[in-house]
Amino acid sequence: MRQHNSNKSASEFTGAIQGMIMKYLPIIVFPLLLSACSNEDKFDVGYDDGYAAGYNTTCEIRATMVEGDWDNQSYSRGYKKGYETGSQDCKNKN
Repeated sequence: MRQHNSNKSASEFTGAIQGMIMKYLPIIVFPLLLSACSNEDKFDVGYDDGYAAGYNTTCEIRATMVEGDWDNQSYSRGYKKGYETGSQDCKNKN
């Protein structure tokens, strides 16, 4: 009988641990997902911003508002490439 109680206690303990994991797992995982989003590949955003800025500046249309996430290497690379392409497209238009 004593052995049965220890199995029951172990089973209850395991169930309690599983319950805690299921309860706190989202609290642990959600911030990790958010931090991954902040470092996401922003090449496309940078490219679009750079293209608009390059085109508008070269064609002397207007100043362009951009996100300007210069600390993100992907954004910066995209911006540079987009700026070059936008500027070239403006020059080719004329």
